[in-house]
Amino acid sequence: MQKHTVKIMIESMASKLSKPLLENLCSENIVVEYFNQFRWSKMFKNLTSLHDKLLIVDNKYFITGGRNITNNYYSSLYASKKRFTDLEIFVEGPIASETTDYFNHIWNAPFTSFLNNKYKNKNAKKRKIINDKINTIIKNEKTNNIEYWTNQCTEIQEISFIRDYYHFLPRTRFVTNKILSLIYEADKTIKIESPYTAPPRMMRRALRSSAQKGTKIRIVSNAAFATDVLLAAAVFDKDRKKYLKWGVRVYEYEGPNTLHSKTMVIDDKISVIGTYNLDQLSYSLNSETIIVIEDSTFTTKLTKILDQRILNCKPIFTTENPKATRNLNWKQKINFAFMKKTSLFSRPFL
Repeated sequence: MQKHTVKIMIESMASKLSKPLLENLCSENIVVEYFNQFRWSKMFKNLTSLHDKLLIVDNKYFITGGRNITNNYYSSLYASKKRFTDLEIFVEGPIASETTDYFNHIWNAPFTSFLNNKYKNKNAKKRKIINDKINTIIKNEKTNNIEYWTNQCTEIQEISFIRDYYHFLPRTRFVTNKILSLIYEADKTIKIESPYTAPPRMMRRALRSSAQKGTKIRIVSNAAFATDVLLAAAVFDKDRKKYLKWGVRVYEYEGPNTLHSKTMVIDDKISVIGTYNLDQLSYSLNSETIIVIEDSTFTTKLTKILDQRILNCKPIFTTENPKATRNLNWKQKINFAFMKKTSLFSRPFL
């Protein structure tokens, strides 16, 4: 049987990787690294987190988008109560080598750390439970081989993989600058899906500038009762007045799941799919990657998906209609009001 090299890089502060699961991965010769593991000596550099979502296979194929590796997405047998609506893209072609180069760049960065040698085989019983669950999922979940997905692919005109560099922290801002330039250079329309919409000052300035020159802008983000980050919804509501003043069309996604896709369509000819949220963390701290596709046929297909999701949204016409706190319980309403009042101080950490 052919041996495969498998490497996994995970975010160190928020990821939940148990010792038994790590031992299980190690037993299969899967190498695991932490991105920017917390150390007191790093001070504010500890705030930089891994937000990329990349699955790269054989330097030929890759998947990227908003999807994390959690039960919220994958397992119907061990499903989480919280479910997400997301969007990702499967890509085949020479550009996959660029994603491999990026992964290797991150993998060899000075602030990453290996986990494989930190734990000994002390959790045999729990490992057996994990293996049993994995085998059950493999046996019962429907899967398709890679040929199935390559047959679904359509050729596109131009595609770019935009990434940052991490020789040191904080990182470069190539992804942020690309997003800003696309907003400034838009001529007709901008359609945005972002689960957490709390754009920092430079991003708000770009949106205002584009709207004032006549570009029709549409932003879709989670309603307060649908989001998994209430603070993001509070800041989004705080900015309602600005968006309406600029002529931006705002929609709140009402479910049935929580919106988690990070997508933009520019002038019905440029598509952006990736991990970038319209917030301060994506703007200046988190690692982010995006795919930029310049192909009108592909963009038409993507637009149909985004337009279909509008059917599950509530349009925002005024600062008070509809109420942002609808469907929240009294505790959530109190928290929401407090977060909205203090959003000036909390926005930089969102």
